[in-house]
Order: sequence, then C-alpha cells, then structure tokens
Amino acid sequence: MLPAAIFIQILGGLSLLLGFYCRSGTVVLIIFTIPAMIKMHNFWKESGDLKLIEKTFFMKDLATVGGLIAILILGPGTISLDAFLLRHH
Repeated sequence: MLPAAIFIQILGGLSLLLGFYCRSGTVVLIIFTIPAMIKMHNFWKESGDLKLIEKTFFMKDLATVGGLIAILILGPGTISLDAFLLRHH
C-alpha cells in the first residue's frame, strides 16, 4: 500500500508542479487525501496531547484539500504545460 501512496503523491505533485493534466492530478490527489486524512488522523478517537497533534495534522490535510479544490476550479494557469500545449496545438 505504501508504494502506491508514494506513487500517487509523486505523480499528482508533478502534475501540479508542471501544470500537465493539472485538473486530473488534482482530482487524484483529492480522492487520495480525504480518505487518508480520515484514516490516519482520526483525532476524535484520541485524548490528551495526541488528540491535539492528530487534530493539527487533520486540519493541515483539510487545508491542503481546500487548496486542491481551488486549483481544480481555477485551473493550471498561463505558465503551465497544459496552457503551452493548448497554444501550440
């Protein structure tokens, strides 16, 4: 399972970084991140300091999903491989 997670994160991250199939990469990362944050950072089952730590990581992942949704809506931008290929096609 770990190799698949690493592959998804690297491929999705490169997609965003390069702006190549940006929206597809964003959807893949959203679909990966939401279940991962629920499974890995279930702060509602913890107590004490661990609850605070897990809640912090959960909120960080939630903010990441929010950023991914913004990219999904706004698109890759003018400095991206998607825009370059669209101009030269």
